[in-house]
Amino acid sequence: MKIAVEPHNPDWSNQFTNESKKILDCLGDVNPVINHIGSTSVVGLSAKPIIDIMLGLPQLEELHKIVPLMQSLGYSYVSRYEDTMPYRRFFVMYAQEKHLPYIPIVDYSTPNMGEAGYQSLIHVHSVVIGSEFWERHLAFRDYLRSHVDERDKYGNFKLTLARQDWENSMEYSAAKHDFIQEMQQKALDWYRLNTN
Repeated sequence: MKIAVEPHNPDWSNQFTNESKKILDCLGDVNPVINHIGSTSVVGLSAKPIIDIMLGLPQLEELHKIVPLMQSLGYSYVSRYEDTMPYRRFFVMYAQEKHLPYIPIVDYSTPNMGEAGYQSLIHVHSVVIGSEFWERHLAFRDYLRSHVDERDKYGNFKLTLARQDWENSMEYSAAKHDFIQEMQQKALDWYRLNTN
């Protein structure tokens, strides 16, 4: 399969703004903090056209409370990665195709959603504010926004990978792993130096 990596679309920011308003309206009682993260949050960076949202909550105990609220907005609760990432609750908004049923929970018993015809539109990563995940994703975003040369290096790397054939999107993500790890460490060093 090919991975769809597109030139930056200015409308991605509008999509984030519109969706974050819906989420805030629904989750207002838990006082979330919402950030646009990932490649769609960096002007000039090519990306898969999936909006990544980081939803921050004050305490770990509150993460599971939002599951039914997010489901009420049409998000699928993806629990299948919680054994390796217990600090995160992950939600996906899939394109609503008429012939595909809404799936409220995606766990290890659920077939691969992409292979079943579901298309991801929005990913919501819910974590504790100030956690390692929180800091790392803000650092990476802000670093790429502030370093055009690094942004372009990352964008060109993704475009090169996107031209290849992949078994699935997980294989594509694994191919980016070492490159991203190295750049994220530089981003964290820069972020900590500039925010303390």
